[in-house]
Amino acid sequence: KRWLSAGHAAGKEARLVRVHLGAGRPRHVGALGSSFPDGAHGISPDGKRIAAFGPDEKIHIYSVEDGAVSPGKPVPGVGAGHAAIRWSADGLRIFVAGDGLKIFLVDPSTGQRELWNEFQPGDRESQIHNVLPTPDGKWYAYGLSRHASDLFLAEGVK
Repeated sequence: KRWLSAGHAAGKEARLVRVHLGAGRPRHVGALGSSFPDGAHGISPDGKRIAAFGPDEKIHIYSVEDGAVSPGKPVPGVGAGHAAIRWSADGLRIFVAGDGLKIFLVDPSTGQRELWNEFQPGDRESQIHNVLPTPDGKWYAYGLSRHASDLFLAEGVK
């Protein structure tokens, strides 16, 4: 009965918006400039928090429960260019993509992180994207694009 969206009004910065059906107007969540990447599942298992980009392009933890607009708490030890993919099943850590095709499990309170998995495409024409682990970390899915082409030389064509 409620959902969270990232969007922006014309000419304005992105913003997270919480909509609770049948409960009045949508409410802003997080700071102006906050957003989350396509394919991210940043809402915590208890539905009370979201891991999303802050205006500084670093991962922040925002409350979606109280309706108060807050700057959020930045996740220590995680820099710009890292993206929160989803929370672990227990809600204690976040799967974070960064440093190429590495996925880390990060404790959002301490910033302690461990390498969960590293992905390598099978050849130079392939590109791995949108890695999504299951909340228990036992399985994953990802997209694979191949950018291969053939070059033909035609001589004497009139």
